[in-house]
Amino acid sequence: MLEQPLLDSNFDQTSLDSLQSTVNTGSDLELTTHPSGVSALNEIGLDEGLLAHWENSDSLSMDSLAFADTLTIAEPLPISVSASTAADSLTGDVVGTFSTDNSWSQSTTSPSYLYGSLRADRFQVDLSQSLTVISGNGNVDYGRGLWDVLDLSNISTQSVIGWSPVESGGVLFDTGNGARVFDSLQLSNGSQILFEGLDSIQFADGAIDLSVDPNDSGFSSQWNLHMMGVHNAWRFTQGNSNVLVGVQDSGLGYNPYAGGFHPDLNAANMVYFSNNVVDEFFRSGSGPRLNSHGTGVQSIISAATNNGYGMSGINWNSTVFSIDVLDNNVGDMSLVQATQEMINYANSQGQRLVINMSLSSSGLNQGLEQLIATNQNNALFVIAAGNDNRHGISQPAALGQNYANVIAVGASWGTQDRFGNLTNPGDRISYLGGWGSNYGAGLSLMGPSEVLAARANSPSAGGTFDFESLFNGTSAAAPNVAGVASLVWSANPYLSATQVHQIMAETAFDLGPAGYDIGSGFGFVNADAAVRRALAIAVTSGSTPSAQTSFMAELAEVIDFLSPAKTEALGTAEPAVAEMDWAAIVAGLVEQFTTPALQNNFGGNEDLGDAILTFSTESTVGLVEHTIDRSWAQRSTAEVTREHAQALEEFVAQLSLSDVLTPEFDFVA
Repeated sequence: MLEQPLLDSNFDQTSLDSLQSTVNTGSDLELTTHPSGVSALNEIGLDEGLLAHWENSDSLSMDSLAFADTLTIAEPLPISVSASTAADSLTGDVVGTFSTDNSWSQSTTSPSYLYGSLRADRFQVDLSQSLTVISGNGNVDYGRGLWDVLDLSNISTQSVIGWSPVESGGVLFDTGNGARVFDSLQLSNGSQILFEGLDSIQFADGAIDLSVDPNDSGFSSQWNLHMMGVHNAWRFTQGNSNVLVGVQDSGLGYNPYAGGFHPDLNAANMVYFSNNVVDEFFRSGSGPRLNSHGTGVQSIISAATNNGYGMSGINWNSTVFSIDVLDNNVGDMSLVQATQEMINYANSQGQRLVINMSLSSSGLNQGLEQLIATNQNNALFVIAAGNDNRHGISQPAALGQNYANVIAVGASWGTQDRFGNLTNPGDRISYLGGWGSNYGAGLSLMGPSEVLAARANSPSAGGTFDFESLFNGTSAAAPNVAGVASLVWSANPYLSATQVHQIMAETAFDLGPAGYDIGSGFGFVNADAAVRRALAIAVTSGSTPSAQTSFMAELAEVIDFLSPAKTEALGTAEPAVAEMDWAAIVAGLVEQFTTPALQNNFGGNEDLGDAILTFSTESTVGLVEHTIDRSWAQRSTAEVTREHAQALEEFVAQLSLSDVLTPEFDFVA
């Protein structure tokens, strides 16, 4: 715990104590020595720049949904054809023959495609084309008042007879890299325009503003958000409680005489161990540090947004779990311990987990690798590639070569380097004789660096809080990508971690040679396209993302895979069963049918070991009793046998047959 003299009078010690007891899953948190091997960890951030003056840009906006009220036909026009019938590599299903009329057949016409750059683009449409598909790809110039614009200034809004924005259904379309949900305009001449990633539509008599502009004073300077299209993706999600974001770093700057944490971090939306979260501003073996690395990293992901102050975070709403793993100070955790704590907490809350690691280690951490390998459904690791300006990415990012739930992130420039020299947006950062982003096998995505971030200064530097305009290294690129990943998962929590990675890879803006290359991976992250892809998968699978019902969906999928007929025919469970999140399923059952006391007991007490969850249901043959234990989370395919299938199948059957059924659960040691 923090010593009382360090606490501000308004800092709720009782809440901290309660939090620790809730989050603590059995680890020794009062560490007096750091676990071996962690001294080799290094944050991947470099020298810090001075805070630049922020410019503000105001834009006139028209509510895109309200615009529908002005149309002759406000609802989407029915199009009685199917979408592309290309196989969907994520779901294994055929994308097509949907039960919605909001689809377009790629076989009935030859669309005209218009693709944008990472800069501000103006798209002019040939209205003689029956179908035009436009893809904006982020806009690094947005903060300077230059927008990605669909230019329809030669026609008026009266020419629009059909307007279907994504918020009211949109139109499903596959451009070749995965079906996504597009906004749609239908014009009186019979032509249709599908589009994504645009900031505005300009008509002769008005304009529709399609972006989300929070009122934070620094937002216009956050070119990184604009270049990733985050301001477009915010139309659909700003993050939610389905996702937990973990930040493993140096901890957070804390000053009891200046309000506690940085004022632009939302402390009410954070969980942490009170004796671990504070950045000591001291690196064992190297001495004092002037700034809090962890504060800058976390602010990129989740700075308090739309509060009229400071900067905007990528994810406004998801809970952030911050753990100090750097600098080898008393109370710091190892990567393995921190990762396990985050996984345990996410499972207890029924959440998906995105972990940001803006750090490198001197060698392979086998314990961490094991956790990555066994949590490929529910945990996504976003890790900085390193700043050595060399071929070969750092550990643990290099684990991305072997595991699809690891995203190794390189760093890209915006429009200029730290010295003001003009650069090509998206290019890998490389300073002659200085730092540069590592590249090589396993590199997956590029994210922006040298960006605006919150800064907490050490007590020796006054203990003040402010901002810096050039937070850099792949340390800055990784949280940009992690923040986008958390939005994608918020949009569709039914996705697995590997699917989130695949979506982000498929929808990235290609850099360098066509396709994947070791210099830039799959390309520069595109938030808007990735979120639209996640929404499309939710539509085609018929799912309605919900934290309360997701475990039942997984349970139904288990029953389908493990039906007695299939089990008998195969002799064992199908391979996909091994990928089921058994821990989340059991946690969901506990949450749905037990008391809060039992829920807390199950979620936070490791003393239960392999405690058995016993539930009873009434059937036509009398009382039926079933058991599920914690080890389900570790079961292999071969171990998931008909016994488990029948237990779950019986349980679900009883739930379906009785409106008054009240399963009774108990824990057996």
